[in-house]
Amino acid sequence: MTIQHFIARLNWRLILFHLVACWCFTYAFSLFSWLYDLNYVKYALTHSNREVFKMPGFTNQRVADMALWSALSYPAGLLACFILSMIISRKKRWFWLNGFISFLVACLLFHFKFTGWIWLKYIFLTPGELFGVFSAGYFILNGGILLVLGLLCLFLPAVVRFIETGATQKTTISSP
Repeated sequence: MTIQHFIARLNWRLILFHLVACWCFTYAFSLFSWLYDLNYVKYALTHSNREVFKMPGFTNQRVADMALWSALSYPAGLLACFILSMIISRKKRWFWLNGFISFLVACLLFHFKFTGWIWLKYIFLTPGELFGVFSAGYFILNGGILLVLGLLCLFLPAVVRFIETGATQKTTISSP
């Protein structure tokens, strides 16, 4: 396989949609991780750092468990999306490197915190406020919406057609 053939098989549409799916999966898993100890989350997010250590039932193990769930949610979301991306790429006979590139770009964006969550969270976290902030419904609804959006970026037939037209599109030079 030559370099030109290798580069020609790259599909920016697939990379972009799978990158958006990675973003959605990562934040959905993050929101779901807060459900592990909802009482601790409510108390910690509504009180100062000093008051959290005076919380009834506060233990170092409780904080460590919550930190572990929270820290593992991002890589778990990325990994879940990457696995789905590879399965879809294999099933549709798309070049596997496209999904891998979207995974690497997502890893770099999350590592360097260039995800845009600071601005986009106001949009994606608003529906859950119907249940009250920091309630189970808040995290389930918002995480569910992000998960559905991520799945749509991977499986929606219109998106698949858009990706496939980019993969099969050939540039031809017509003579007058």
